[in-house]
Amino acid sequence: MKNAVIYVRISQDRKDERLGVERQEESCRKLAKRLKLTVTQVYVDNDVSATSRRRRPAFERLLRDKPPAVIVWANDRLARQPKDMERVLDAGFDVHSVQNGSMDLTSPEGKAVARTLVAWALAQVEHNGRRIAAEQDQRAARGEYTSGTVPFGLERVAQGSNKLKHVTREVAAAREGAKRLIGGASSADVARYLNGKGFTTRAGKPWERQSVRTYYLSETIAGLVRGAPAQWTPIITAKQRVSLIKLFNDPKRRRTSPTSATYLLSGIAICGGCGAPMRSARVKKRDGTKRGIYRCHRVNRTVAVVGQHPYRDADLLDAFISEVVVARLERPDVRKVLRKSEAAGGAKDAEREVRDLRAKLDEAATMFTEDTITAEQLKVMTKRLREALERAEKDLSSSAGVSLPPGILADPRATWGSLTLAQKRAVIRELVTVTVLPAKRGGKGFDPSAVKVEWRTV
Repeated sequence: MKNAVIYVRISQDRKDERLGVERQEESCRKLAKRLKLTVTQVYVDNDVSATSRRRRPAFERLLRDKPPAVIVWANDRLARQPKDMERVLDAGFDVHSVQNGSMDLTSPEGKAVARTLVAWALAQVEHNGRRIAAEQDQRAARGEYTSGTVPFGLERVAQGSNKLKHVTREVAAAREGAKRLIGGASSADVARYLNGKGFTTRAGKPWERQSVRTYYLSETIAGLVRGAPAQWTPIITAKQRVSLIKLFNDPKRRRTSPTSATYLLSGIAICGGCGAPMRSARVKKRDGTKRGIYRCHRVNRTVAVVGQHPYRDADLLDAFISEVVVARLERPDVRKVLRKSEAAGGAKDAEREVRDLRAKLDEAATMFTEDTITAEQLKVMTKRLREALERAEKDLSSSAGVSLPPGILADPRATWGSLTLAQKRAVIRELVTVTVLPAKRGGKGFDPSAVKVEWRTV
């Protein structure tokens, strides 16, 4: 009996159940038995499209191994791109298909048939793509969900429906996560909170910093479809969405550290010698105990050179900055200064413009569904309104003013004591720039004059 291999592929397997490729393999083995071929190996590309630019590892191995014959469920499982079919022809193996029969790839006629089949398969893919895109445009115009996995906190009203509804327990957790982020918690903190509640992402995986960021930047949870109002109730408010976009796009926000900060000013305080961020470290004292210090992250040693890269006792510097911030927030003029900052940014005008533009998008969708305007007119109107909405949302983000935890202006000292470390760090980032200056030679103890505090807003 002649030897042959099986190649199976499925484009999407979001649950990683491999049911599609296993069914293909079963059919291919039945064909091998009928053709009296001995199957020596099975090549599997699971959850990989043949029309995308993504590399197909099993397909590449198949071409390198050059078996005498390949059995597939259908020809388009093997190749849907003309360039891939040319590589198959160069490999020189026979192809037997459960759906399409056998192809003689040694004769000019057989090669011509193979090339024609791939060309028609690609044309069908492109035709389906245009049809699906048109259907998605129509669903978006009606405020319906377009495609893909429904985000956490939402589910389809019925199987196959494009209308969504809330999953009550998930929505409560998602809203709490948004409050924590805006209140100063890190993405890692929110990921731990969601995992601790027993929730996973829609892919069934634990929450991580990146999945938290992606989720809270999604327009779907804000009740939007391509920038226009959707039919489902938002999970987060428009104001929260603006705050979250501003938060995740803030260049001051730490994105690279895999762990949460353990000291108040780690990564926030600036080295007065070179302008680089200062990091925390634990060092031994003479009596063998350890203490925390801040040092310039560019200097890889315990004690930096005096006059170049300063270092400070972490507990003393944290206590000093905390007192400075609380004392400033206790001053009676702070509310007026904050209100002036927000008014100067024109936040209310920006909010009004965003609401008006979203209402116009909603009105345009209604006109289309009532046949008042054509699909082409809707497309032109939607394009212009979405461009204007994008500009307005950027203006709103830049004019959002100061974001502080609730209650801190009413009773700064008591509220400061109840805040988490992440919330305190967020307040400091919002209000001040802390620069640690080189200490004087021979100086003993903590010197407040060697710390420069510049207020951003107040």
